[in-house]
Amino acid sequence: MTIRPPDAWTLRRLLYGLDVNGELDALPEPFKSMGEHLAGLNKKSRNAAWQAMLAARPERGELVDALEGIDPNKPAPETLATALFATLADVARIVSAQPWLWKGWLALGVLNAVAADPGVGKTRFALDLARRIYHGESWPDGQQATLPRGTRTLWVQGDRNFAEMLQASSDFDLPYEAVVLGSSPDEPFGSLDLDDPDTLAAIGDRIQAAAVPLAIIDTVGMTTSRNLSRPDEAREFFAPILELCQKTGVAVLGLTHLSANKEALGRRIVEKARVVIKMTQPDPEGQPDRRRLWVDKTAIVKPPALGITMGTAGNEYDFDPPKEPDPMPKRRGPAPEKLEECKTWLAAQLTPNPTRVRDVRKTAEQAGFAPGTLYAARDALGVAEYDLDDRKWWKLPAENMEPGPDPDKPF
Repeated sequence: MTIRPPDAWTLRRLLYGLDVNGELDALPEPFKSMGEHLAGLNKKSRNAAWQAMLAARPERGELVDALEGIDPNKPAPETLATALFATLADVARIVSAQPWLWKGWLALGVLNAVAADPGVGKTRFALDLARRIYHGESWPDGQQATLPRGTRTLWVQGDRNFAEMLQASSDFDLPYEAVVLGSSPDEPFGSLDLDDPDTLAAIGDRIQAAAVPLAIIDTVGMTTSRNLSRPDEAREFFAPILELCQKTGVAVLGLTHLSANKEALGRRIVEKARVVIKMTQPDPEGQPDRRRLWVDKTAIVKPPALGITMGTAGNEYDFDPPKEPDPMPKRRGPAPEKLEECKTWLAAQLTPNPTRVRDVRKTAEQAGFAPGTLYAARDALGVAEYDLDDRKWWKLPAENMEPGPDPDKPF
């Protein structure tokens, strides 16, 4: 991939420990990820990290030559007027430079994410991808398989729910050997702390040894003790993972939860991930097995959303994703004059003593008050309900009672 002179100038300044401003955000991928990683390191560590990144790049010779011809102390080689606008060439460069595992959905060499509420099916969706990869099936949207049969997937089971994985793998006809863990054979439940550099290095070795194209982190928040909502802690956590992606070329898919406002929990993962996929269950009552799947963030045109039918032996996909059901029409309350009439009537019925609910309802029906009107009057008066002798009784608060012979008679 050709690097433009202004992009080479930005990387050169980072390597020299000089300041950059908006130039870092203007870098195209993969140089933006490389620049962000360098910016997160101290000045002494940047050159070693740069050499490691170069080793994983097929165009490393071109990059070395481009940076050597740049004086980082001089102004950027591109004029301000040219830098003010993009052209279709910039779009084509970004699109063509990004390799894909599943085009439009899973990008290689970078972090991807799937966000969904707990219990909606993130793990089963990821396992279904592993099943399709291993059996050489087409991708969920019908794109042809891009990998040979027998290709395995690596899994970091941060949720520790290995029993669910074993059951789902059996249901999906996915051999246990098709899923490579990020741990060693003598400690299969280990290697779940991604804050540990040694753990990440070992996972990188296993990714390359097993030649897996996809690595799942399930879930991201369970593999770290850091607060991923804080920029500094999120940068410390994600920087080595992004470096792992670049070094191995693998598509890392981090599973995470949705917040109350349906955003990915720990919003920093949205900043770090190249592709963010969301999955929801729009109609849990009417369509409990249906899910909606769509790309919420990407650098290219978003693909059409998919519908998922969650199945015991695997998922089925279509281009007709479910929608939330139409809200039930609100029931009209009683007319104000009818409610006031019922309130007066009910207060008289409950004065001075509590009355059995069954009797009140029967009498109200005879008086021409619908149940909805009666209960609206009850709520408006603040009537209390009690259980006595296996029966329900209503009692009017003292301040709402009509004068009677003994308004304070105990219940």
